[in-house]
Amino acid sequence: MTALQTFIEQCLDPIPGDALLDTHYNMLARRARLDPWRRAEAKKRYYDALRDAECALSFQIGQSSLDVEVTVPLPSRDRLFELAKKAQYDLLLTPAERKADVDWKDRHKKYFGFSQSEMACIERAIASDRAFIAAHPTARTGRRARQS
Repeated sequence: MTALQTFIEQCLDPIPGDALLDTHYNMLARRARLDPWRRAEAKKRYYDALRDAECALSFQIGQSSLDVEVTVPLPSRDRLFELAKKAQYDLLLTPAERKADVDWKDRHKKYFGFSQSEMACIERAIASDRAFIAAHPTARTGRRARQS
């Protein structure tokens, strides 16, 4: 076999899948999910904080030991629960950037008693996140990666 034939054979051989790995593109694809995730997470934390404030105020008012002026009226407890549930649901449906966020979704999907159809949507979102993260690995950073 001549050198030219060997070269052509090598060009025609299939390329292994990991040879096409573009970690910079994968990092950018994951980073595109970060801003929506942070916004949904902030919304959830906001409604959680409002619920906590309402619970603390109603407890203190019930004990007649509240010695502060309440200047901002809060929605009812039921309304705050609805808002917190919606924020949690939105966060669970928001595409996650990291495996840790997907694991968080998996652990917290059972809270708030979502309906079967909502749970089906959440399960699909989690499965989609897992598939996306598996398809978009990023370069490992840290001490071991720098040493090798």
